[in-house]
Amino acid sequence: MRRDLLVLAVLFIALAIPIATCGEDLTAAAPGPPRFEVEFDTQVGAPSGYVEVREFSLEGSRLDLRRDLRINTSEAVAFTARYHLTEHDAVRATFLYYFLDGTARFDRAKPWDGEEIGPGRVDTNLDFWRGTVAYERVLFKIADGVVTGSIGATYVHLNARIQQKAEDFYLQELPVPVAGLRLDYPITERLSARVGVEGGGLPRVDSLRNEGGTVYLTQYHADGEAAVTYSFSGGAFVGGGYQFSYFYQGEHSAEDGNRLKLIDNAFRLRAGWRF
Repeated sequence: MRRDLLVLAVLFIALAIPIATCGEDLTAAAPGPPRFEVEFDTQVGAPSGYVEVREFSLEGSRLDLRRDLRINTSEAVAFTARYHLTEHDAVRATFLYYFLDGTARFDRAKPWDGEEIGPGRVDTNLDFWRGTVAYERVLFKIADGVVTGSIGATYVHLNARIQQKAEDFYLQELPVPVAGLRLDYPITERLSARVGVEGGGLPRVDSLRNEGGTVYLTQYHADGEAAVTYSFSGGAFVGGGYQFSYFYQGEHSAEDGNRLKLIDNAFRLRAGWRF
């Protein structure tokens, strides 16, 4: 599944330039500014962090993503749709799927979710998906650049699996409020630069679930980007740049003590169409 999605992403981006060039004359005369925007992204990164799962009194090992689990690279694909309500207001929806997989060899058994894993080969799957909805508004201009603010919510579905033992983080998940700022600055008529940050979180809150007592959830997100984009007269655009991601989710009750921390530095390619 992962390879198929990544191949489709690369083909989509590789075909964006000739498709846009062939379609310029067909859309050049379209009246008014574009109202819709769709974007497809793919990225490869170098992740770090840890995962830890406790069950009752058996403490779970804090397993380092790179050193212990050999998750040396991350991969992700994302789809974003944006609708401009007015020249200054828009709503945005993003679906992101993250691939975090690794294979390692343990020289001794380690506790995980009430059991022991290893020694020997250990396969890990920490894949998760994330959905975000947000309202965006142009706040002000800096020289020729435009600063846009956003506010919304994000939701993560994570089912952490090591060997055949899975811990369903998603059962205690809640929507997390996020807010952001983005600067878009034109370099030439077709080339522009973008820098942006978005983040938010929940302090220790009641998840409204009960598993061996009340389950408390702590969760934080932070995302940053620095990218360049080339736009075609037909409405298509392509780009690429640096993507930073931080994600922490912690769950605590009398029965469970689960934590995942991810820090990722990635290179992202993007392609899309405004119409």
